[in-house]
Amino acid sequence: MLKKLLIAAVMVFFGFGMIAQADEGGWKEWATSLGDYNPVIREIVKKFRDNINEANESMKEARKKNNGVAREKVIARYSGRAESIIAELKALKPPRDLESPHGTLIKTLGYRKISDEAALRDDPENAILYQLKAVRSDLNYFEELRSIYAAHGAPAKYTDRMDTVIAKFRRSVDDYKELVNK
Repeated sequence: MLKKLLIAAVMVFFGFGMIAQADEGGWKEWATSLGDYNPVIREIVKKFRDNINEANESMKEARKKNNGVAREKVIARYSGRAESIIAELKALKPPRDLESPHGTLIKTLGYRKISDEAALRDDPENAILYQLKAVRSDLNYFEELRSIYAAHGAPAKYTDRMDTVIAKFRRSVDDYKELVNK
């Protein structure tokens, strides 16, 4: 159950691409003003996802060999890369309107890093606890982003898509709350 929830949360978080294209009046002008910010964010998030995927694969091999030293090396490599990716995100200067969600995204990746490290260490209690924090932060991120997009006149196809993502995160929060309270 935990693995399915973790996979679902990661798929929702990482599967949703931020929209940088526009097609209506003030929205188009504002969205164009974002420049390369959204593609850079997508790339940073992809690197983060790829890092945990690689760590999970390496950990499978280390577990098969029952090699504690190799497991610790996998965790250390994952942690170092995750810190580097988060530092890259922190160094990125977001557009003024996106400063708040940018900060929320930094917090999200921080929680996700702690959750991933706990999962790699076979610590399901902390993995679930920090995954709940990450999913709540994901929810806050998309709610902030949706509000900003709507304020700039985003077409319904964009806000509707975000509404779908937000609804999935709300369900994920409820699922993780149940796991934490068990």
